[in-house]
Amino acid sequence: MTKEKEIEKFIKEYTKCISDHNLYFLKRSQDGILELGLTVDIAKEIVQSLKKTDYVSGPEEDIDFKQFNVWVFGVSIENQSYEIYIKLSDRKDNQRPVCISFHRAKKSMVYPFKK
Repeated sequence: MTKEKEIEKFIKEYTKCISDHNLYFLKRSQDGILELGLTVDIAKEIVQSLKKTDYVSGPEEDIDFKQFNVWVFGVSIENQSYEIYIKLSDRKDNQRPVCISFHRAKKSMVYPFKK
């Protein structure tokens, strides 16, 4: 499977899982969402609308939970001059996919599939 197909498959499966079981935001993600002036529902919509072009890196082994992988995406919000850093885990918490990080990016990100 090509990297692009792997990314598309992850996004498709992740968004289906969100539809079926919602999305669990770790406390630090919730804090980041609040600092951005967003709601959890808006953050969830952002995650559900991720595209291959938003991909930054992954899958990589989760530092804390070695049996799981993490994927990093980035998005820009309309009328904002910054990017949002989003780290998702393929770990499930009570059937819900887990958002590990959701905050303003600390540095510029590289998007391998953005033209």
